[in-house]
Amino acid sequence: MWPRAWLAKTVPGKHTACLGSGCMDSAQLETALGGPVVSGRMCPWHAGFAPALEARFQRDQAAHRLHLIRRASRLGAVFAIGMVLTDWFLLPDMFWQVLLLKGVLFPLVCVFGQQAVERWAPVALREWSLAGGGLLGVLICLYVSLSSQSVWALESLVVLDIVVMFVTAVARFLPALALSVATLAGHLAAIHAMQLMPHPVAQSSTILLMSLLAFTLYAAWVLERDERRAWLMARQEEDLQQELRRAHDAMAQTARTDSLTQLANRRHFDEVLGHVWADSVARRQSLAVLLVDVDHFKAFNDLHGHPAGDACLRAVAAAMRPCMRKGGDVMARWGGEEFAVVMSDTSLESARLVGERIRIAVSDMARPHAASRSGAVVSVSVGVSAMRPDSQSSLAELLRTADLCLYEAKSRGRNRVWARDADPYASDTLVSAA
Repeated sequence: MWPRAWLAKTVPGKHTACLGSGCMDSAQLETALGGPVVSGRMCPWHAGFAPALEARFQRDQAAHRLHLIRRASRLGAVFAIGMVLTDWFLLPDMFWQVLLLKGVLFPLVCVFGQQAVERWAPVALREWSLAGGGLLGVLICLYVSLSSQSVWALESLVVLDIVVMFVTAVARFLPALALSVATLAGHLAAIHAMQLMPHPVAQSSTILLMSLLAFTLYAAWVLERDERRAWLMARQEEDLQQELRRAHDAMAQTARTDSLTQLANRRHFDEVLGHVWADSVARRQSLAVLLVDVDHFKAFNDLHGHPAGDACLRAVAAAMRPCMRKGGDVMARWGGEEFAVVMSDTSLESARLVGERIRIAVSDMARPHAASRSGAVVSVSVGVSAMRPDSQSSLAELLRTADLCLYEAKSRGRNRVWARDADPYASDTLVSAA
């Protein structure tokens, strides 16, 4: 019933299927389908999935199935009313009882019973409500036929065929099977009670009913099998798409992240800087760039080795993170021992204060730096530049000014912040902090 080609995607030496909670191998897949697989097909008595997957299937199909059950209930009520006319011809002595049972009682049960089941019954019982309605129709037909004195009482049993065919066309396989068995038993019991078992019409009607049950049950089984197969394939496709999206997001995150410090890399920083610049031009808001350089880092590497140097860069990045504004700043590894920060909607003084917090945070790590000529611990120099851009402004000028400020901080003894407004129309303001 469930060929492996439909249910699993193949990887070398293994079959897997992704179904929401992770990937399953072929043995787990067999368990998920709720029954043993024989020669690549499932036994029809185990048509359901394993409990967790079956609950998901029922939940996903609930709205569609409810729509079908509503339609079937309404059509069943109309069909019962229409059968009153047929019984008026075949069973005239039972007309008033037929009118009460088929024209009033059964339609009311169909309409209001369906509403009650929809409101109070669990989802699983909705499927059995169809079989219950069909069984009520069968019992009414049997009662009318057995109570009538008409010569056409036996022929009226053909209505059972129509009832079963109507219900089986909508119901799931197991409820349809239960109704079919009950209908066949009732049909045989009615013929026996009429003492018409040897009658050719009784024999032919029994054969007709049995043939109809066989074909309709097979159709119900195939329809449910195909529905479950289509649902499973759709879920696999959804889960695969989710896995691909997660993999794509992970790859995109890797492409944007520096593997050593877990900060944004230079490429991602350039993209963000371009977006922030364009937004600042449109809003006429000031933005700032900070360039941070670890003082005498080459000497630290030469003395302690590259692993210690890598650990130092990770520690500097960790010390810088708390100094950023939440949501407004982007920090990146600019290259080597240099870091960069872009701050939107900020003034030169505010950016300088952030640079000062960074400088103090790195110094407070108290990481020994015996090879430094500017202090006994690891320190940083910070260049800060700010600008309120317009159509005549240049992002290159902002970066160039920040780089010049960083050079100035390093040339004045390092372990300090140097800031300058990059606006060409403003005075050249230099601010330092030891």
